[in-house]
Amino acid sequence: MLFFRSEEDVRQWCAARNVAMGETLSLEQLWTLSQAWYGNRLAREFHGQSREEAEGIFREVGVERGALREGITIILAVAVISELI
Repeated sequence: MLFFRSEEDVRQWCAARNVAMGETLSLEQLWTLSQAWYGNRLAREFHGQSREEAEGIFREVGVERGALREGITIILAVAVISELI
């Protein structure tokens, strides 16, 4: 996971590495996502998420469906931390 001061910093980082920029998340969105995604991992009845369940979790935090098709990896790799500065 990478943290950036602004979306412009994310754009520059992606451009310098020739990586397509996915959706960025605020720390609040990232926290909400992590709670929904990992909150029940240690439960005996945990079975993983279906694609539909995963899409529902991402929708809850405001990630667009189109961004999911581009790749979850990029979405999880960037979080803008400008609200801390």
